[in-house]
Amino acid sequence: LLLSPTRVSLTTVALLAERRSQVDSVSFKESVELLSREETKLVCESIKQKAFEVTQNNNTINGDSGGVLRSRNKVNTMTQLATLSRDLIRYKREETQGGGGGGDLKKKWNKKSEWLGELHQAAAAMHNEVLLHTPSYDDDGEADMEEGDQVADTDTVHECENAVASLCEAWIYECDADTQGHVLAARTLPWLLVQALTRTDQTIWCKRAARFALQTTDLFDWCDDSATSLKRLFLRALFCPPFVRSAQGRKMLSRCFTFDPDFSQEMIAVIKNQLLAGRNSLAEHYGDVIFGAWKQLSPTTSTSSQANKKNAQQNRQHGEGGDPGQSTDRAALEARCLLVLENELVPGLVHSCL
Repeated sequence: LLLSPTRVSLTTVALLAERRSQVDSVSFKESVELLSREETKLVCESIKQKAFEVTQNNNTINGDSGGVLRSRNKVNTMTQLATLSRDLIRYKREETQGGGGGGDLKKKWNKKSEWLGELHQAAAAMHNEVLLHTPSYDDDGEADMEEGDQVADTDTVHECENAVASLCEAWIYECDADTQGHVLAARTLPWLLVQALTRTDQTIWCKRAARFALQTTDLFDWCDDSATSLKRLFLRALFCPPFVRSAQGRKMLSRCFTFDPDFSQEMIAVIKNQLLAGRNSLAEHYGDVIFGAWKQLSPTTSTSSQANKKNAQQNRQHGEGGDPGQSTDRAALEARCLLVLENELVPGLVHSCL
């Protein structure tokens, strides 16, 4: 089926998703890699159409502003589409000639591929529909069900959310996160943080959330009021042991000190309370967090300043004017964060040690 789709329909996408669940990942990967560029584009167009179809039908039932997916059939369809899209991102590569003298072929993205645009629109639709709304389970939801359908249970909904989040993660890690990543990170990052803070297997989720946060925090405007709830989640992560004990988690917490000065003060208050009541092992971990934050904010070693220079260079190469004062404002904000760190936290720590 995968080797000869000259004309791909919505039914074909459903069959592709069904085949994905029936064969092992190695065989599926080989089948995807054999798809031509035109065939891949047709598959992605059909995924987008099917995702739009599910979301539009759901909006019609729940009102113009949309609502939660309650139908088990629709939730399962979203899960299949998200899983198939994620695997297309992971397995489908453009083979290009490597730069080495040996002429080895390297697998890397061709960001100009048209099918990536189709897949991004599908991912955005699934992200907004599944992760943007909070699931609710009640008897009244059965009135919205089609004949023979049922209300999705908690496990089915969580499986769908996890599939969509995995799709957004794959896009951020594998594709062009700088220009289109915020659309997919807006709700994926909060969802991952909530899972890390509430699930029983916290260690795995904390590493997953921290890795995603390190890739996407630069995409948010942390001085805007819309980021308040996300900051509260980072504050909770600051006294969550799995975050503090993992290297990725400490890097993420250090990055949080660069958001804005007021938030830095809130984090300092949490760390002080934790140090007074915490164990020596946690104190060492918080020391790593503070040192990492100072390192990122220091003018000579600031990674965010280097990122601003890189973005400005990319904008010049693409002929984009952008805001000339944006990098300057960001540098000034980081300088204020550094003052908060050095004036309010470091002297107290030195005094307590002496």
